[in-house]
Amino acid sequence: MLLEEYSALDCKLLETFQNRLVVTSSCLAIMSNTFFIIISDADETYAFILHFINEAHMMIMVWYFNSFAVLGSMLYRSINYRVSHAVDLLRDFDNNVTYWNGHKARKSKVCRDVLHEIQHLCYLHRLTKRTLQEIRELFQLPILLTVVYEFTLVISTIYYTYTSFVSDVRDGVANNYAAYASSLFYMCCMANQFFLRALFFEQVTRRAQRTGVLLNEFIESEVDHEVDQSIEFFTLELLHQNYKIDLFGLFSVDMSLIYQAVAAMTGYLIIMVQVQLAE
Repeated sequence: MLLEEYSALDCKLLETFQNRLVVTSSCLAIMSNTFFIIISDADETYAFILHFINEAHMMIMVWYFNSFAVLGSMLYRSINYRVSHAVDLLRDFDNNVTYWNGHKARKSKVCRDVLHEIQHLCYLHRLTKRTLQEIRELFQLPILLTVVYEFTLVISTIYYTYTSFVSDVRDGVANNYAAYASSLFYMCCMANQFFLRALFFEQVTRRAQRTGVLLNEFIESEVDHEVDQSIEFFTLELLHQNYKIDLFGLFSVDMSLIYQAVAAMTGYLIIMVQVQLAE
């Protein structure tokens, strides 16, 4: 239903993004796991196969979740474009005062058209938010588990790579740089996935909130009372909505999650390294 409302929606853009996301993630997964095969023993190959199957299942959920974020961002962008166009019609009353004072009937018609457009856009904005919230309800458990997995993996990889390197140096053992590279490369893949997810939903939130800014750029325009009321109603509805995507109310999926994760990882790593050095 939502897609039918946007004739200008570039579905090829979403399809292109999905294809690139799948190809990029698949290539990174294959490369990181190839490192594992090269440096592992024959008995570990079976464990690798099971790990790769579980990882593929996780990546599919992440791909869908990220794709919905891009779709929501595109829908909000389309709404903002139409809001901006409607507001420009109202602002033209100030730019061409003489013309509109001589064409009262035409001005009333423009106000009625803008009124219907704003009411319709208010409905679409509300429907888009509701749809994204329903999608969030569907995916929040697997995505929460994925976030916890990525967070734990990044910390453990950095810590165990550091401790393994220090231990090899102390014992005079030849450093296994291939193993270090394999672990760090896989960690970078997970960290990149973590960052992109937060970035996509940060964009969704910003575009949803930007509608209110675009809606009130006509402040000095003289408009009908009904138009003024519809804009005020739309604005109040935007102000009373939370457009951030959260997981079970624990945290929001946006750039603030990145800052919190980096701060937490730094603290945990410092504590773990100090404990290791004290032993």
